[in-house]
Amino acid sequence: MIYSIRGSIHTADGTDILNAINQYTQWQPVVYGVEDTVFMFESWVLTMMDKDMLFNDLKPFVDTHGGSIDWHDCCHDEEPSMQRPCVIAETYSIGG
Repeated sequence: MIYSIRGSIHTADGTDILNAINQYTQWQPVVYGVEDTVFMFESWVLTMMDKDMLFNDLKPFVDTHGGSIDWHDCCHDEEPSMQRPCVIAETYSIGG
């Protein structure tokens, strides 16, 4: 099992966010984009400890810029027969 952390943060420059994410080992490269000055991303980390630390590292970006982050247990690394729908476990958001 891997852990997915997704976010939509109200900034067009996600450089600092990517730098924070890239401090952690990723299952796959981070997926990201910018749409209407909202930086959107999904990161997949391998351990619960990394998930907890990264989620906490990303909260100040939400506090500063607004938006949201969430995480869930992700099974995309498992055999297709073992995969199940993703269910968001926790969301952190501020403003709109």
